Amino acid sequence: MNDPMMQTVNWICFILQTIYVGCFYVNTVHKKKTQQMVGTVLTFLILTYLYGFHVADISTGSNTLGFLAAIGSILASAAPLASISEVFQTKSSETLPFLIIFSTFVVTVLWFIYGILIEDSFVQVPNLMSATISGLQLGLIAVFPSKKSEEKKTE
Repeated sequence: MNDPMMQTVNWICFILQTIYVGCFYVNTVHKKKTQQMVGTVLTFLILTYLYGFHVADISTGSNTLGFLAAIGSILASAAPLASISEVFQTKSSETLPFLIIFSTFVVTVLWFIYGILIEDSFVQVPNLMSATISGLQLGLIAVFPSKKSEEKKTE
């Protein structure tokens, strides 16, 4: 838990995600729903922090937080798969966000390599799984190109 590199990256991500949520909130028409979602996430994070640092012993808290972070990382990389049925039905990857999937693939491969270097399975396993999931999504984009990009090629 005393990894300055990981702490720095996580603080930067926290700041960027907070800015993103703020920008989203300013521009959304669904302010009440957004407030509820943000409130739910903040409650979960506060309870997780309290458990990890004040209730459980350091080993149990560290393992629990690592496990939750691993699950969150894998779920975040799998989020674009919510539209997988549409990709197969339309034979188009139009609904898949290529840049997000590509950047997720690159970042998770880098984190996997870092996990190998520091010999930490909580870094290795979820990032290998996330890289695999992102790689499969990139495969879908290659097999089912976006109809929009195909239309631009024919013009």
